[in-house]
Amino acid sequence: MPSKIIPSFLKTIYTSLLIICQLSMVAYGQTTFEYANPVNLIKDGAALPLTFSGGLNAGQIQSMDVNGDGDEELVIWDINVRQVSVFKEEDGVFTHLPQLSYYFPSDVSGFLVLADYDGDGKKDLFTSSPFGIRAYRNVSPTGANFPSWELAQNFLRLDNNSNLQANNLDIPLIMDIDADGDLDIVTFNFASGDFLEFYRNTSVERKGVPDIDGFAFPEARWGGFEFCDCGQFSFGVTCSGMPMGRVMEDDNMRIEHAGGHSILYADFNGDGVMDLLMGQDECNTLYYLPNKGTNANPKFDEFSTSLPSIGVLPEFPIFHAAQLWRDQLLITTNSSSIAGPFRADYRRNFFSMPLQGGAINPFLQDQMLDLGENTRPSFQGNKLNGKLYLSANTLKDKRVVGSLRAIEVTAGDWRLTEEDYLSLSELDLTDLQYQTYRSAAGQESYWLAGTDTVNFALVKRLFHAVSEDFTVKNEVNVPGLTPRPLDHFELFAFQNRDYMLLARQTGELLLYEVSFGQGIPTLNLLERNFLGYQDNPASRNLTAHVIPGQRPGLYVADQRGQLFWIADFMNATDREEVLVRIGEELRPARLGRNTWIYRVPDAFGSSYDLLLGTTGGGLLYFRSISDMPNPEGEEFLVKVYPNPTTGPVSILANQAAEVRLVNSLGQVLVDQFMLEANREIFLQAGNLGPGLYILNFRLSNGQSHSRKLIVRP
Repeated sequence: MPSKIIPSFLKTIYTSLLIICQLSMVAYGQTTFEYANPVNLIKDGAALPLTFSGGLNAGQIQSMDVNGDGDEELVIWDINVRQVSVFKEEDGVFTHLPQLSYYFPSDVSGFLVLADYDGDGKKDLFTSSPFGIRAYRNVSPTGANFPSWELAQNFLRLDNNSNLQANNLDIPLIMDIDADGDLDIVTFNFASGDFLEFYRNTSVERKGVPDIDGFAFPEARWGGFEFCDCGQFSFGVTCSGMPMGRVMEDDNMRIEHAGGHSILYADFNGDGVMDLLMGQDECNTLYYLPNKGTNANPKFDEFSTSLPSIGVLPEFPIFHAAQLWRDQLLITTNSSSIAGPFRADYRRNFFSMPLQGGAINPFLQDQMLDLGENTRPSFQGNKLNGKLYLSANTLKDKRVVGSLRAIEVTAGDWRLTEEDYLSLSELDLTDLQYQTYRSAAGQESYWLAGTDTVNFALVKRLFHAVSEDFTVKNEVNVPGLTPRPLDHFELFAFQNRDYMLLARQTGELLLYEVSFGQGIPTLNLLERNFLGYQDNPASRNLTAHVIPGQRPGLYVADQRGQLFWIADFMNATDREEVLVRIGEELRPARLGRNTWIYRVPDAFGSSYDLLLGTTGGGLLYFRSISDMPNPEGEEFLVKVYPNPTTGPVSILANQAAEVRLVNSLGQVLVDQFMLEANREIFLQAGNLGPGLYILNFRLSNGQSHSRKLIVRP
């Protein structure tokens, strides 16, 4: 029997079976999703139960019974992310309830305070408005599993009908301070200095029922002190040395400090009188002021950075806020600033302190994927077998830098394998964006963007490399503009040509053609204001993600938190709003001020889920709820794509098999290579002549299956 002779070009096919992570070439548009927490990320051997809760930067913590079960949940307004998050605690275990955030007013801004103003037992909502403080009444039916609100006051007024002013960077104190049954307000002076003003609610005196329709003229320098600087207070006299009783208030005085303050009023020393715990945006700790007067007429004459029975208050770089939660004092950052200038560690800025004393412990962040600031995902492979790369800004060696994490993805769990993949933190860049790209001609390349300081200005730089380790990288010129720190690059192929989208921090979208040669790729600007996206203050922080295919589609998000889908965007401009299942209905997505999108393909078929990176340094997971089939069980499933093809083809099956490649004449071209279950292989079909080929699959149980493969010229 003659021995088999394998031509050299077929040997090339055989040796080109490489294990890689490929993405579907079908641009199926999915516009309905639901929140999910499909797996727990394994980090340092422990599972993170809040993996997909989005991370936290700057939390104002409140509590209320959000879902009508009789227990209060944590409600966290993150002023930096600009999003409300709800967490339920049961037996010390927290669960993220992202759907419930959709039932809060969409115009929450600046601060969020929950307090019952009308005595019906349901907490109402107060937030910032351009005119001061806006109030919503809680009109939820008893036992409702989500809250309902109606606007009570567009802005709170004094009895003379002028507006009650409040700095939107402050967290005002809203409680019944004088114990007459209605809510009073204490906030820091809006215009002329760092001192408290007390606004007495007059509704009970006027109407006999609690309301928020009128407040007395403010009492200035409530408590008898002024804040002069971090660690410096003046008691009884102003910071300039003037007796407080002789100071004439002038609304036209220059603003001494326009920054933010936090206020917590509670009894910390056990004398039955409420004390003051305050933070200021430029200071690295909270200040405790014991009250030597009464609740309604306090007297403060000293301060400390430690609390009786609790201990020394923690220090971290910027703006502290505090809240009581059950038997704990919770301390967080409340800054809307980026981390870099203050060298802030946004991974570790939520703490709890037992009220009876004890160690300071991390709070919530230790249970979630929280990498710091501005997480950008890049995914390769599929849900059953893939790799996830996450870039984020993180404090390292006393400086905030961008670094890349590598995560191994399997059906059972996701496992963090490297904290500083490729040692990219050594580049000393921030806001890294990492991506791999296979060109229309099949050429593999690696791309990295990051923010650098050039001539005292922040500039986004774009690099290209032919090897994954970036040991040799070349900077790519972006013609027509200077990229900004939050600009986003997105490569894609269309009709055998390569393109790049540049989604700009300004809200503009640009289209470039990419030319790959022997050296550095070149970009040619084709169109500004692409798809109608132009410079617009309302739609800053634009990001985009392409779903590849013969007619690629596009997801787009901006600072408004909306998510849109544009099908066949190289030929059409129609935008369809992405909807999320909330309870029994579909609602438009409500995301934070920055969202970075990447698809997670299904192993079989054309469906996919979405990973959403956040300003808060974490991830949200949108699971598709399309009507596409999602086969399960022991049925043999195989995916061969793209098919027809002119070049490389990927093969994926849900069971292990021996595979051989046969041409239309029945000749065996490649004999018996192994295909592992749920692990793609890459076949260099470009070396085959045009025509019909057959892939034969033999399973361990003896069953045989076949799939056609069509190679085009």
